[in-house]
Amino acid sequence: MYTYEKEPREGLYIKDTCKYAKVEEIRQLAQICNNHDHIKMELPLNIPLLLDRPSGEYNSFLYYKKSILVGFLGMFSFVKEDEVELTGMVHPSFRMQGIFTMMFEAAKKECLKRGTVKIFGVNDHFSESGKRWIKAAGGTLSFSEASLELRPDSIQRPYLPSPIQLISPGEDDMEILKEIFMASFGDLEDHAFQLIRRNIKGPEHSLFLAMHGKEAVGTITATQEIDSITLTAFAVHPNYQRKGYGRQILLLMVEMLIKQGQKNIRIEAETTNTHALKLYENCGFVIDSCFDYYQLR
Repeated sequence: MYTYEKEPREGLYIKDTCKYAKVEEIRQLAQICNNHDHIKMELPLNIPLLLDRPSGEYNSFLYYKKSILVGFLGMFSFVKEDEVELTGMVHPSFRMQGIFTMMFEAAKKECLKRGTVKIFGVNDHFSESGKRWIKAAGGTLSFSEASLELRPDSIQRPYLPSPIQLISPGEDDMEILKEIFMASFGDLEDHAFQLIRRNIKGPEHSLFLAMHGKEAVGTITATQEIDSITLTAFAVHPNYQRKGYGRQILLLMVEMLIKQGQKNIRIEAETTNTHALKLYENCGFVIDSCFDYYQLR
């Protein structure tokens, strides 16, 4: 049985948005799991997004024992509304009690209400308890992503000034941004529009359009996390690839963030995308974690 609000807290609670106090509870639980399992839970938990979720759309599942948070499952839909990513954890002392399965079943009910087509479970590659649960649930590995952290001393800067400029786009740039997203990521027009709008309007996102003279050649977004910046939606239009623009865009973005005082800068890439991984490593990024995406439905 679960509830939406009750004191003292006991059992499963389902929330649309989380207040700062609950987010701090989630962070503390993640730290306990990290230390116990030698993993990095903060990245896939997308903790900054927990404070700004759509009202009336239940995406956070919290399990309490005697008012202590012992389980959490977060549900996220980043681009396609009919696809969700689930990331969760259970306190090491309360595992093997069906808590995660209870949260997952509640999340599935919410997915049914929304007409969700695909559910992905995100698991730290080194989380053995996560792998065991996913195997029991019948999940199948879909893809894996590497998370890279910038090591400023490893940056290989170009000798010549870059001809690329990063600008904040206006309404007149929406069409070219949609074209870049659709050509680079294979997005349908409505999905591209949703992502662009989110990255322009969202207070935690800063989207930039890369210009070479009067030609728009690519785009990149800097997303503010609690204690880091993650670079996302990084693309060069296919018509301008293999000209070195990708490296220039990334280095310009990094230099801009460093000048702003940012010290923890991250980027992600699928582990099969060797070209992207090589580019990021050449620009000073080093792989420090990996996450597996399993299709659960």
